[in-house]
Amino acid sequence: MPYKRKNTNYQYTEFLVSLLLVFFNELSKDGTEEELKNIINNKDTIYINNLDKYIDTFINERERNKDKDKKWVRTIRRLKRKLTNKYGNIKKVFLCGKDYKKIKDKDFAHILKVNRELEKNNPINSKKICKSDVYILFTNDKFVGISVKDCTKCTKSNYSIQKMFGELENKDLSKKLNESKNEILKLNSITRKNYKNKRDLYNSLFVDDNNQYWKLIKENILKYDKKIIEHLICYLFCCNNKSYDVYELWDEDYTLLKFDNKDIDKLYIEFDTIKKHKSNASKLFYKIKYNNNEFINFEIRFKGNPFVSPQILVTTCNYQVLT
Repeated sequence: MPYKRKNTNYQYTEFLVSLLLVFFNELSKDGTEEELKNIINNKDTIYINNLDKYIDTFINERERNKDKDKKWVRTIRRLKRKLTNKYGNIKKVFLCGKDYKKIKDKDFAHILKVNRELEKNNPINSKKICKSDVYILFTNDKFVGISVKDCTKCTKSNYSIQKMFGELENKDLSKKLNESKNEILKLNSITRKNYKNKRDLYNSLFVDDNNQYWKLIKENILKYDKKIIEHLICYLFCCNNKSYDVYELWDEDYTLLKFDNKDIDKLYIEFDTIKKHKSNASKLFYKIKYNNNEFINFEIRFKGNPFVSPQILVTTCNYQVLT
C-alpha cells in the first residue's frame, strides 16, 4: 500500500501557539469546540484563517499532545516575556498557516504590504522567504513573525534541487539532470505507471552516489556552492528581513533568525562522506561549515516519486556557532 504523507496544513502546534500568546487563563484544559469558537470569535486580539479546520485538528490531536503541551506552555511563556519586554504589549495575533495572503484584516494590511515587497525584491526566493506561520502585532505597530516547528527534528526548509539549479544557473542544466535520472529509470524498466510497485528497485539504484545522476548533482553542488549557500541562507533567515524580526519556535526553545551577510564568505559546503558510508538510503548528505564549525546539515533525497526531482532539505541548523 503506497505511503500516505501527513497533511501539514492546520497544524496543532500553530493553533496552540496562537492561543497561548493571546490568553493562558481563559481556556479550560478540556475546552470544547463551542468554547474555543466562542472565546476566539469574541476577541479582537486574535485572527485565525480557516478556524474550523484548525479547531478540528486541535480537538482530534489534543489527547495525543497533552504531555508535550506542558513544554509548549513553558516555552511560550518565556518567549512572550522576551517579546513584550523588547516590543511592548501584544495588540493582535494572526494565525495564517500556509498563506499570509488570505488575511484580509485591516490590522494586517501593513505586514501584507511588507511581505509583497520582500517577495518582489527577491523573485527567485519569493516562495520561501515569508515563512512565518504566526504574526504578532504590538501596540506600537511593530510586527514579529513566528515560524512554528513541532520539534527540533522538523525539516527547516526544502526545495526541488533540479529547479534550484535551473533558477541559479540555467534551465538547460535542470533539463540535463532530469534526462540523466530518467535514463537510469528507463534502463531498469521503471515507468510512471509501475514505479510504486518497484520502490525497492529504484531506491537501490540511487543508494550508490557514483551513479551518473548523483555524480552530476555532486559536481554542480561544488561548482555552484556559493550560490546554493546564498539560496539556503535566504530561506532559513528570511533574507534578513529588516522590516520585522522572525523567530523559529519549537516546544523546548526558540531562536531569532538573523544572519550577518558579511559572514557569507566564511561558509563552505562539504560532502558528508561519513554519514553517506553509514547510510543505506538513496540520499546525498552535506554540511555547511562556518569558520570550520558545523553550521547547517542538508540532504538531497527523493520524496516518493522518482520521476520528480529530489528535494534539497535542510535538516538541522546549529545557530549557536553564530554567537
